[in-house]
Amino acid sequence: MRAVPTWVDKVHDRDKVEQCIWDLCFKPDGSQIIVAAGNRVLVYDTNDGTLIQPLKGHKDTVYCVAYAKDGKRFASGSADKSVIIWTNKLEGILKYQHNDAIQCLAYNPLTHQLASCAQTDFGLWSPEQKSVSKHKVGSRITCCGWTNDGQYFAIGMYNGVISIRNKTGEDKVKIERPGAAMSPVWSLEWNPSKDEAFDILTVADWGGQLSFYQLSGKQIGKDRHLEYDPCCVSWFSKGEYVVIGGSNKQVSLHTKEGVKLGTIGEQNSWVWCCRVRPDSNYVAIGCQDGTIAYYQLIFSTVHGLYKDRYAYRDNMTDVIIQHLITDQKVRIKCRDLVKKIAIYRHRLAVQLPDKIVVYELYSDDSADMHYRIKEKINKKFDCNLLVVCSQHIILCQEKRLQCLNFKGIKEREWIMESLIRYIKVIGGPPGREGLLVGLKNGQIMKIFVDNPFPIVLLKQATSVRCLDMSASRTKLAVVDEHSTCLVYDVNTKELLFQEPNANSVAWNTQNEDMLCFSGSGLLNIKASNFPIHQQKLQVMSPGGGGGVMCRGSCNDDRYRTNVYDSDTSGDKRAHLYIYRTLCSLVVPSYSEALRLDDDPEDDDEDPFTQRLMSFEQGGQEFVPVVVNKSVLQSMSKRDVVVLEWPKPLRYQFFRSLMPDVSITKCSSCNKLFHTDDYELLVLQKGHCPFCRKPVED
Repeated sequence: MRAVPTWVDKVHDRDKVEQCIWDLCFKPDGSQIIVAAGNRVLVYDTNDGTLIQPLKGHKDTVYCVAYAKDGKRFASGSADKSVIIWTNKLEGILKYQHNDAIQCLAYNPLTHQLASCAQTDFGLWSPEQKSVSKHKVGSRITCCGWTNDGQYFAIGMYNGVISIRNKTGEDKVKIERPGAAMSPVWSLEWNPSKDEAFDILTVADWGGQLSFYQLSGKQIGKDRHLEYDPCCVSWFSKGEYVVIGGSNKQVSLHTKEGVKLGTIGEQNSWVWCCRVRPDSNYVAIGCQDGTIAYYQLIFSTVHGLYKDRYAYRDNMTDVIIQHLITDQKVRIKCRDLVKKIAIYRHRLAVQLPDKIVVYELYSDDSADMHYRIKEKINKKFDCNLLVVCSQHIILCQEKRLQCLNFKGIKEREWIMESLIRYIKVIGGPPGREGLLVGLKNGQIMKIFVDNPFPIVLLKQATSVRCLDMSASRTKLAVVDEHSTCLVYDVNTKELLFQEPNANSVAWNTQNEDMLCFSGSGLLNIKASNFPIHQQKLQVMSPGGGGGVMCRGSCNDDRYRTNVYDSDTSGDKRAHLYIYRTLCSLVVPSYSEALRLDDDPEDDDEDPFTQRLMSFEQGGQEFVPVVVNKSVLQSMSKRDVVVLEWPKPLRYQFFRSLMPDVSITKCSSCNKLFHTDDYELLVLQKGHCPFCRKPVED
């Protein structure tokens, strides 16, 4: 999370005396901020901080302001014991009195009834009635707030007691907390989320505690110690975060459970009020010294990708792992700020503020989504990038690259010539994986985790933003700082071609001549020397995870079928590829590549059984199998899936090696699936899980 100051203003009176900002609120559409400063009500334009108009009407300090949800009127309360109702045209239309200074105001979100609270009583006003019904209380009122349905409102008092009343003012629930007499309730607000099972009241007291309660008065969880006196609490519109300001002269962002996520803005004096702009990530702050600061919060995407598994941060404290083929998701609750995520094979690493937690899969099943904690490294690390290998954690800080084992012991360190901009694990034996490292000065290195000596692959003139290496390790794709995708021959260092408008790149893991890159809202697929195929998608490049991915999709582009670099002369030779990974939904699919050949001297022995037995017995990895035409003719049509591509591309023929596992294709995108899994996903979703095109019955 990053807070960017949008504008700042300092309020003085005519004698240049700083005016404390006691309260502020937003117009429901977010276009204006109403500010209580001195004995005036100030109206600001939120876009640029322009003072639209100061409103005069109060004779003493204005302590509180509130805007009705319908946007038609707002109210201000003052030490002069009066409440003024203003229209959205900035005209005062009504004024009524209390017996003491007004402490707080709150509009009912549905009926627009106004609750005005003085020191010793509160009143309920609505446009339909002429008089204001008032009710006495036993202690000084400090804050108030309505529930989302407008049926109840809570009153916080100086004696630490919270009184929950219905909309007629009748006392329904009294929350008396331990040590309440020494902990005045200074701010409270109900969580506005409509997804919660019950109403949640957030309470901040001057005992330095943050607490949560149900409407019944039952406490939710434990008190969160803040180490300062909180003066204001404000929820985001959807209830996912809460901001708190106070005597520590700053505003902090917290989760809905109260976990601190970061600091929004540090000030020079106490923060008396803070409000989140409706339906946005902007926060307004009011301070003792008259400062009004307006911040934009930018939430960066923290995520990682490895083949068909995508891990990303949710609500700042959770990690969600999504299987891109089955679309299954699993949530890991970390209960702390997730700073970095890295995923590789069966390992998942999550960096928290004071430790790194390494998870592993329960089994080797390709569809397994159950993770368990393998190790915890209880140390605080400062790093820009994080990647995980089978047995190591790789940390990057500026020019320094460190290799740690899962016990947190540093095994190796590399110092680069320039700032490290990108890291990617490119595979290798466990404990001996290789890394691609891109530097700001354009240098690209290959590093093995068990070798202290980096290998320089090449150096270009521009800084590196993203990297990937082809399946045979002979080609290198680089995205530079000018958003250009450059492809090099690793051996000759020759620039093969370049394409503009790229921000991330990935090679196909099966085809040497196919890569894709994203940019300008497009996914670009480059196959050999053919023209680029473009598809409109929202794509992202996981930092440190490598590769292009489409969030929400059920497949990684690196699993696409190969496109062959062949001419259109009607050559009789074709290639038949079957990948093991193509259909790895639930049952491992053992596939094989075929090349069709008309050579009559080839024997008629079935090559598939031999290959399958070789693999099951731990033999060599699958490679293309050459067969003759008679073998092809002997196969049943139901055993072969034909992918028909437009010219100049040739047809592709696929055959599953598993007799009891049939494969099928989507007629729209030519993607291969296990038949049973495909039919189930189509039945559940109504569309192809890859291209999302509706499938008719």
